[in-house]
Amino acid sequence: MIFLKHSESHLPQITLIGKDANPEPHMNTKRISSDYIFYIITMGEIFFNENGREYHLKKGDCFLFEPGLLHFGTQKSVYNLIYFHFKPDNIILKDIEYSAWLDFAQEENKKWLTGRTDEADNSIILPKQVSFNDDTVFLNIVKLAEKAVEKQKIRLENYNTLCSINLLEMFIEIYRQYVFASSKKSNKSTGSTYLINEV
Repeated sequence: MIFLKHSESHLPQITLIGKDANPEPHMNTKRISSDYIFYIITMGEIFFNENGREYHLKKGDCFLFEPGLLHFGTQKSVYNLIYFHFKPDNIILKDIEYSAWLDFAQEENKKWLTGRTDEADNSIILPKQVSFNDDTVFLNIVKLAEKAVEKQKIRLENYNTLCSINLLEMFIEIYRQYVFASSKKSNKSTGSTYLINEV
């Protein structure tokens, strides 16, 4: 699986942010971006191809487009989404086995919960595609994204930094929820860590 690794010590450098609403069937055009593009699908569904691979996203899905790869719509779609474009600085793409990622994430989780923060990796490792079935969890992620969109619209002092902080906070929340859901699904999380997460 392809994962994005981002250090918490650096803010993502946003170049574009906003909402895209398509109440009528719409076909996305071909493009290659020099930035990462992060989609949060808030309504409907979207069909596209990236680098020869077909994807079908629907409400509750988050997806990361990679810089330098051709992507385009494969059929007309009706959807609403929130998008973030950000520079590839301080970002690493890693091809990791899912089980190895989960072991790493759970070990990091234990370090934070037991106060061993000086030993923690301090990075966020997100999969290329995440799906949230829990409406409450997804709504919290959307709210964080919308905060950034609103700051960008108002454009008060240092709004760009605040937008980046919101994006980083959103990445952390997605990471937490994905680790928790993956641990619960695999039954690999045991003992106090699992119980604390449940609470």
